Amino acid sequence: MKKVLVVFFSLLLVFLMIPVLPTTAYADTGFDGAAYLKAFTANGGFELETAEKAVKVPGSATRGTPKFTKPGTITLDEWQTEAFVDKASLPLTGWVTVDNDGDGYSWMYGSDYAPIFTSLDGDDGDCAISASYVNGWGALMPDNWLISPAISVPAGKQLQFFVTAQDPSYAAEHYEVLISTTSQTDLDSFTAVYTDTVKVGRKYEAHTVDLADYAGKTIYVAFRHCDCTDMYWFLLDGIGLSAAGSDPKAPAPLDPRARLVRIKGKNRYETSIAIAKQFLFDGGYAGYPNVIISTGDNFADALAGAALSAEFSAPIILVSDKVPASLDAAMDFIDEWVDLDEGTAFILGGKGAVPESVEGMLDDLGIAYERFAGKGRYETNLMVLERLVDEEALSAGNHPLFFCDGTNWPDAATAAGTGIPMMLVAKTGLNEDQIDFMDSLGAPLITVVIGGKGAVSEETAAQLEPYTLPDELEEFDGVWRLFGTDRAATAVALAENVFEAPEGVIFAYGANYPDTIAGGFLGAYMGLSILYGDSNAPNSYVAADGPYLEDLGLSFAYILGGKGLVSYEFANDLLQPYVPEA
Repeated sequence: MKKVLVVFFSLLLVFLMIPVLPTTAYADTGFDGAAYLKAFTANGGFELETAEKAVKVPGSATRGTPKFTKPGTITLDEWQTEAFVDKASLPLTGWVTVDNDGDGYSWMYGSDYAPIFTSLDGDDGDCAISASYVNGWGALMPDNWLISPAISVPAGKQLQFFVTAQDPSYAAEHYEVLISTTSQTDLDSFTAVYTDTVKVGRKYEAHTVDLADYAGKTIYVAFRHCDCTDMYWFLLDGIGLSAAGSDPKAPAPLDPRARLVRIKGKNRYETSIAIAKQFLFDGGYAGYPNVIISTGDNFADALAGAALSAEFSAPIILVSDKVPASLDAAMDFIDEWVDLDEGTAFILGGKGAVPESVEGMLDDLGIAYERFAGKGRYETNLMVLERLVDEEALSAGNHPLFFCDGTNWPDAATAAGTGIPMMLVAKTGLNEDQIDFMDSLGAPLITVVIGGKGAVSEETAAQLEPYTLPDELEEFDGVWRLFGTDRAATAVALAENVFEAPEGVIFAYGANYPDTIAGGFLGAYMGLSILYGDSNAPNSYVAADGPYLEDLGLSFAYILGGKGLVSYEFANDLLQPYVPEA
């Protein structure tokens, strides 16, 4: 199969014909830039506008208030570790953020903004962040306050916290710690008790503030990011009360040789947005030319139209009318990150899947939209394939076309992550409309069935014989079938035969579809294979993924979804034996 891999992959690059990504404007987010760029351009890359560095003066005209700021109250739970925090004395709820400079950016959760930030334990990005420079906006002059609720200070306690800067090349983030004994909201009542400037980026520095003068009193503690500009992001984590004079304690950092980045939201809808934002922020890009909107309640429509993502440089955003917040979040994302003037929002599925109200919301934003809605998944899929023919992404010539089970998601979801056009088929085989479509192409294809005979039958494969390449092209003579003993092994078989020498890999939850569907965008554009995992039932996934990883020298991996799905330890244990020494 190795001979086939090289030929197939080289043909794939020609067929996708995606413009190469410009090599400028990389924000420092923890990746090895050269390896990242190599991985990204391995599959052709695509053209996005790079973020412009333009100074933004508070109060001046802007393109609108940022949509990912979460001012107001914040819960502290994710910023502390039970091993050292005095929960009885340190309130975890009721922390207030104040955007005192009025630029629209305040303190927020790192994982709420983008999953590029490293928390104190090195895993999930659940730290507090404040910006002095934002990609796509430019320099800020922050005066951002994060203020605690009332704290009754016990005797013998100190305040401890950890800070760092996201970009070690621009680390001089200045901050103050202030205390008030009278008010949480009257900023004039606070007195600075500690002032410092971050010295080293990407490595958390431990700090303490003596609270002996406040023992037995009620205080409010404020962390103020101020008196700096044009750096990047200031990170705060591990806030706690500990024994006076003790060394600050933190969890042992997870520090693998490979860079593991978890991309997650509070649900499937937020995770799809986090995946789209991850890509932009890792590359330092200002936005997307187009976007895809699909239901998160079923897999069929999103898979039916997945190839649009590769052709139109469009991330897949999941929504549900059962979760109204998902619709609002999708519109906020589009307003902030998608070209409203020249772009298109592609809607996958009928109004029962993506409600008609979405069209009105898109009208309000002023972006064009196009809905693909057949009588069922197979008709919707054909509408997408016909659109790709119009775009010459699937036309006369030896183009690859995948054929996947349309009644189940695992094989089709990993296939969608290649960016190769895909036809969903029923257990009974190609229907008349699908046969007519194949006849209309008028040229032989590289016909590849994804999955075993239980997924796509031999009878269905036989229907494809008239459309396959001629015998003289031995490598692709007949209908190809890529499959394994289970979904994890099939994902590996696909990876082995499509992605040549990837620099990284994507781990997705093997028992449910949403994260894999949204994460296919990363796979298609970065040339990264999607592998399945499940921390609750790891054995079969380890057995499939391990041998494949052994042959690769990976430098990073994405993990899609929360810790309960694919744990850091699962991915780390799989990867580390095969990561080259620095």
